[in-house]
Amino acid sequence: DGRSYPCERFFRIAAEVGNRVVYGMDAHEPERFGDADTLRKADALCARCGITPTQDIALRKPHTL
Repeated sequence: DGRSYPCERFFRIAAEVGNRVVYGMDAHEPERFGDADTLRKADALCARCGITPTQDIALRKPHTL
């Protein structure tokens, strides 16, 4: 929609290195939360870029120096 994100190049690189994505919603527009059209666009972007959406992430303790 004329924004610099989501950037397909970024998601293609993320897919190449094996990353997955977790969907988020813009807090500035709460009425878009769960919007079917927005979710279809996100699914299409992921499919074009070869990246897999997920609903969970594993957090690891950060490394200390």
